[in-house]
Amino acid sequence: MSFLKKIIFTILIISIIASMTLTFTGCPPTEVIEETTPEETTEEGGAQPTGQIAFTTDRDGKWDIYVMNADGSEQTRLTDDPQKDAYADWSPDGKKITFKSYRDGNWEIYVMNADGSEQINLTNNPAYDVFPAWSPDGKKIAFVSDRDGDREIFVMNVDGSEQINLTNNPAYDLYPDWSPDGKKIVFESWRDGNEEIYIMSADGSEPTRLTDNPLIDGLPEWSPDGKKITFTSDRDGNHEIHVMNVDGSEQINLTNNPAYDRFSDWSPDGKKIVFESDRDGKFEIYVMNADGSEQINLTNNPADDRHPTW
Repeated sequence: MSFLKKIIFTILIISIIASMTLTFTGCPPTEVIEETTPEETTEEGGAQPTGQIAFTTDRDGKWDIYVMNADGSEQTRLTDDPQKDAYADWSPDGKKITFKSYRDGNWEIYVMNADGSEQINLTNNPAYDVFPAWSPDGKKIAFVSDRDGDREIFVMNVDGSEQINLTNNPAYDLYPDWSPDGKKIVFESWRDGNEEIYIMSADGSEPTRLTDNPLIDGLPEWSPDGKKITFTSDRDGNHEIHVMNVDGSEQINLTNNPAYDRFSDWSPDGKKIVFESDRDGKFEIYVMNADGSEQINLTNNPADDRHPTW
């Protein structure tokens, strides 16, 4: 190799080394954006419950349906009729809300889109039709009606057709809720002389008593995994949220508060329970862990906020 070629080769090697040094030490590293999960996380790293909560409030001078985020933010009015609208229930896909309304001069079951649009009367009956509950497959709505002389559990298609009496009992049967697999309905019944929790097949057969208490046991709600049922009981001297297994065993007081705690519902992941309480002097929507811990006021409004549904 000639002397000139050696010089050119040496300069080339030095240039390559300098370029590599600049690349690895002199330039800032490429920014890496970490993947995030769809669930919001807390500072402690736990997952926040997702989904919206619908509730009833009289903050506008009459009962209306509102929705809010699971942390209580963005409380938004959906109904605005001169008459009362109350007791909402979400469709399984989250696109619809059913509720009871007095806008036709009697209580009827209505349905609307999740943004409050297209409010439609489903029952169209002169009787008292209230407390709707959507089936897990989104094809049926259970509700309560007194059209046969006393309050019974009925079921209908989501378009309001084929309204059928399931309970056919001379006592009051109220507050239906479906099992997650759609095979059972839990409800409150007065057929034993006081309010008790019953369960039946979705066609109304095989009604079975779950609670046996001389005081009030009512307002049942099935957990998303199908293993638990929350309910309201005054067996401890005031209304409290209780939970039990689906066979009625292991009935436990969750709220343990001297106030009225009623109308529970589960978060979609089963980790939280929302309920109404008047412990702050008026009814507010509260949320707690499924074991009863960390009971937090979500609405913080001077009006009454009631009947939450997740």
